[in-house]
Amino acid sequence: MGFGFMFIGTFFFWSLKIGNFDVLPDFIGYLMLLHGMNCASKYCKNFSVAKTAAYVGAVLSAGIFLMQSLELLGMDYASTRIEYYLNTANQAVRIVFVMILLLAIFSLAKETGAEKTEKRSLFSLMTVPIFWLGYIVIGVLNYLSLITNEKVLSAALLCEIIYVALAATAVFSAYMWICVEGDENMEKKNNIKTPMDYFDRRREKEAAEDEQKKRQAAAEASGKTMAQMYGVKKKKKKKGR
Repeated sequence: MGFGFMFIGTFFFWSLKIGNFDVLPDFIGYLMLLHGMNCASKYCKNFSVAKTAAYVGAVLSAGIFLMQSLELLGMDYASTRIEYYLNTANQAVRIVFVMILLLAIFSLAKETGAEKTEKRSLFSLMTVPIFWLGYIVIGVLNYLSLITNEKVLSAALLCEIIYVALAATAVFSAYMWICVEGDENMEKKNNIKTPMDYFDRRREKEAAEDEQKKRQAAAEASGKTMAQMYGVKKKKKKKGR
């Protein structure tokens, strides 16, 4: 229902720069996230606010990408102060969007009874702002030339990696465990296997194992065997010829 696109799109929030050019531009991530949320919106209404925030973020980040591209081509497009203000606004919108997205996943997980996703999204809601704040504080101090130590600047990069990874983990958990009404029998458009197919197989296996454990516990509680409780018959061994 679109969580695969959201999961991949989240990783574009990482800063992977060559010089001043970000090779993982935020606006591409926003476009993927918007596509995923539009797919999800066919089955639930939890992502309406997140989509609005994503549109704002996409516009801001597209402007930054344009400036970086012009700079890469050697054009003097504007003062660095304008780019700084745009980056500041982009960072603010990004964290607002991420928190709204996590909140949407948390609320959807509660509605659908997906306990694992509910716990992971709640954990992300509590920890993501902490690492984002660490990333921002170190970045501002570096901009003001109050911090120039490379190890401290590396800590800022680590904070960004962690908070984006936490958000992506919550989105991936939604992909693994949330299935809303109307989504159960979605058909694939092709037979090409993707990494998500292997996780689907794992999810089905874990669900079957959980069901088996429940049936076993119910049988033990009633003092019966599985065969007596559910009418499971043992297969007869074939006699040798």
